[in-house]
Amino acid sequence: MLSERSTIKSENTVEVIREFNRMYLPAMDLLNSRYLDSSLSNAETRVLYELHERKCCTQSQIVSGLHLDKSYASRILHRFGKEGLFVAEPSETDRRVQLLRLTEKGRKTAEALIELTNRRIREQIQGLTNTQQIRLQQAMTDIMQILGKEK
Repeated sequence: MLSERSTIKSENTVEVIREFNRMYLPAMDLLNSRYLDSSLSNAETRVLYELHERKCCTQSQIVSGLHLDKSYASRILHRFGKEGLFVAEPSETDRRVQLLRLTEKGRKTAEALIELTNRRIREQIQGLTNTQQIRLQQAMTDIMQILGKEK
């Protein structure tokens, strides 16, 4: 009997999450192949953001942090390298490992996308009251804590 209740609750949770995704993804313009009308895909934008936030990291850290396929991450990084968005330098402790750092061009590109994203979010929440914004923040914090993702 207990597992039947658990299954019912799980199925309800699945449906609510799917409904949320159907609302959230288009609302945040995340279904387009390009991120907020930029030349980058959503995945490329996330890789650029990781490089920006981490300051210095390895390809393995990006792959594991974003749950990307290794070859897909390699293609993204190859493109970024050709565009001069980052540099790779051998690690001092293990010469086989490449440390990735954004160039000035990469940093400016990332910061422009971050500002574009912030502006889009501000537009999304501009009509909300303070109470609604606090509720939204708490709900999103709860989701992240429950699912064990991010901060």
